[in-house]
Amino acid sequence: MWQVILLVFIVIAVIAAIVYFSTRSSTNSPNISLTENPTDLKISWNAVENVDSYKVLVGSEPGKYTQTFSTKDTTYSIKKDICRKYYIAVKSVKDNCESTASNEVFAETKIGTTAIKQMIKRGDRLYVTLDPVSGAQGYAIEAGPNDRDFPWKNRSQHTTVDVLIPTSDCIDIYVRAYALAQDCQSVASDTKIYSQKTPSTNIISIDSSLLMTWDKIEGVKEYIVMKRKEGEPDFKEVAKVQTNTYRLQNIDCGQNYLFVVKTSNNGCSSTSNEFKFIRPLPNAPTGIKVE
Repeated sequence: MWQVILLVFIVIAVIAAIVYFSTRSSTNSPNISLTENPTDLKISWNAVENVDSYKVLVGSEPGKYTQTFSTKDTTYSIKKDICRKYYIAVKSVKDNCESTASNEVFAETKIGTTAIKQMIKRGDRLYVTLDPVSGAQGYAIEAGPNDRDFPWKNRSQHTTVDVLIPTSDCIDIYVRAYALAQDCQSVASDTKIYSQKTPSTNIISIDSSLLMTWDKIEGVKEYIVMKRKEGEPDFKEVAKVQTNTYRLQNIDCGQNYLFVVKTSNNGCSSTSNEFKFIRPLPNAPTGIKVE
């Protein structure tokens, strides 16, 4: 008989223990949201009734938390570090018992983006000056012949970074930049173009004295005057000058001509607009009399 009484007592004790611990562990989990500010991450969540406090869990990998913070509020701010991933969850706490973790929120802090301020070429190197970025430990630039390939690279601790570029080809150089910090870098800056091509000029006029005038281009060392007579297939070079004027020679009266001026600098050249010119015939005499 006593064995039955003991068995009943044990069953009642087990049931009471189950009810007790299930009640203690039934603390509801909060639902959290995250707001990223310039200097911190602000986490907020809904209030859970009948809890003593909340535990904020922070880690660099999903579900793996290396830092914990306790608060009685329903918000908590975490100071941001540059170049770090944040996985954050919150537990509610009652009588030293913790709820399951809330939903997990994620944030990744990156260093700010720089911008290209100036590009100057000296010899075979292009010097690129960048806007400073708070917290940056260095800067990097990439350059290339188009906006897809950037094979020429360099980095520096300073906001002026130089890079070796080819000078033999008359090509545009595409440049983009990054701010660097620890083991990460910012997103790329806007791509800028440094043109090695010689700017083209524009023929303005040819006056009655056959003086041709065109726009003067800064930095251009030589202009090449070329002409094509109507009916001829190609332009022919007629003169090379260092000024922006040239007096035409050997121009037939009444003949249609097309002229262009090439700008030339360090082996690179560009062609101007085509300028059509007809040298007028002299006026025929009038008032002829036979006596």
